[in-house]
Amino acid sequence: MRLPLLSMACFAASWSPALSAPSLRPRQVNSNVASSIFLRRAYHSSGVLNGTVYIDGGEFSYNSSTGTEYDYSSNMIAISLDEDWTNSTVNLQSISKPSGVPDLSVGGMWVDHKNNVLYTGFAGRSPLLGNEAFQANGLWQYSPASGTWSNLNSTATSFTDTYIRPDGTLVASGNGKGYSLGGFTGSFNASGLLSYNFDSHQLTNTTVSLASTDNGVVQFGKMVFVPNFGPSGVLVSIGGVQQGSSNGLLSMDSVQIFDPASGDWYDQPVSGATPTPRQEFCLAGVASDNNTYEIFLYAGWGGHLGGEAVPFDSAFVLTLPGFHWVQASYPASHPRHALTCESIGGGQMLTIGGLDTLISDDSDLYEGPFQSADPFTYGLGVFDISTLTWKSSYSSSQTVYTPSSEIMKFYQTNGRLSALNNTNLKDLFSTQNFTGVPTSTASSPSSTGSTSSTSAAAASSTHSTHTGAIAGGVVGGVAGVALIAAGAFYFLRRGKRQTNMSEGAVPEGHKYSGGYNEVSREPHDPEMPPELSDSGAVEPSVELPAYGKPVVRHELG
Repeated sequence: MRLPLLSMACFAASWSPALSAPSLRPRQVNSNVASSIFLRRAYHSSGVLNGTVYIDGGEFSYNSSTGTEYDYSSNMIAISLDEDWTNSTVNLQSISKPSGVPDLSVGGMWVDHKNNVLYTGFAGRSPLLGNEAFQANGLWQYSPASGTWSNLNSTATSFTDTYIRPDGTLVASGNGKGYSLGGFTGSFNASGLLSYNFDSHQLTNTTVSLASTDNGVVQFGKMVFVPNFGPSGVLVSIGGVQQGSSNGLLSMDSVQIFDPASGDWYDQPVSGATPTPRQEFCLAGVASDNNTYEIFLYAGWGGHLGGEAVPFDSAFVLTLPGFHWVQASYPASHPRHALTCESIGGGQMLTIGGLDTLISDDSDLYEGPFQSADPFTYGLGVFDISTLTWKSSYSSSQTVYTPSSEIMKFYQTNGRLSALNNTNLKDLFSTQNFTGVPTSTASSPSSTGSTSSTSAAAASSTHSTHTGAIAGGVVGGVAGVALIAAGAFYFLRRGKRQTNMSEGAVPEGHKYSGGYNEVSREPHDPEMPPELSDSGAVEPSVELPAYGKPVVRHELG
């Protein structure tokens, strides 16, 4: 179904110092509901720290005695990776949040492995479910070791004085910094790359010099920090949408790379089974015992609800430094969007939540995809990128990750750096550090390429006390929402006029300079690509039941 344009709800006011903020409304319910009544979770953020998965914010739905309830989450959820579990036996621990900590949708989470803390509040919008409570401006830090929350507004005044909180931004963290690329604030595009130094608490904005992203104008894509290449690691940005451009959904024929050490951006073409352009997918990465780094991409959507969305229930893996895609072969049946995923050890990828892209309810386009029961209990699935298959359970003892046979075959016939189209990129990816990556005695890591023993990436690759937890960077961001208006999805085109929304903004390269593009109110309706092939599938596709009828949960184990 194509999505209509409805009257617009503007969210820019939440961070603007020029507008008076409404008073805080009562908090909503704990999102850690029983699996027997749980339906959907979406627009949350997540991250992994010291062997624990943390899920924050977002919106969710569940059954009650009076019908379906729609709310936003007022708590954080923790899942331990120190013991085996299935999604029917997993222990979800609730972490309360003190008054003032924002409960955001389409937000993000930064993970500071050095200081063992999480950051929230820097991105997102007020929720559209429940009582739609206003969420106060603020940067917050959570310390799992002490269980304490700290407000950092006094240490990062730009967050409260000049910063307009974006949503739909691409979020990643690593090497002592948190990053946020693009996004938008209400009716304005945010451009450029924001970085926040965890030690100095300095927020900086740098220009993105890439025509493919209109100099950093991108929403609802994903970004991952890769610590194993370059002197300071690299950021890899994939997909998303450009509101206000003729491009619409960004092509995945190339990815965008940022070198924090030099400040340079690159467009890098990719090969293989390139994913169909999409947004609101999930992304996570892990280093292998073959001196490669693989990025897992799952789900998302192309702007249509209903049966046309089925092919987006697909999983892909991008291998670095070969920049080659492989696709997992299984029958697509349960498309979803607005989810997150995390690397949880040994090539296991945890998928968290997601909306039912099959549901097309004209009476309420926003709540509609929340109405069905998630086929995964608690919305949790485990995918193994070593075998390119869905797993029946999570294994805490699976710590070594070896790439799939498809990826190994690729490197047997292609040079490790042969795909790189730029001399500087070749130099960047020739600097490698895979120290601390779990290996087996049977593995034979590739010796191609130099190893830098002084690489800053080495520090971030040894951050976790959980042996099998992420060896690479953590994706803290969530894919976001496709511009919501009056309780419905909608797409907007953005004009070209640049407007400065921040009073007292300071120059680029210091604190956030606050440049935005104004959004026009024209609908954006990207064309749906042709259906993907299910070649190689050995089982028939399992159809989801019609709306309103019972659903059989897919429990792990």
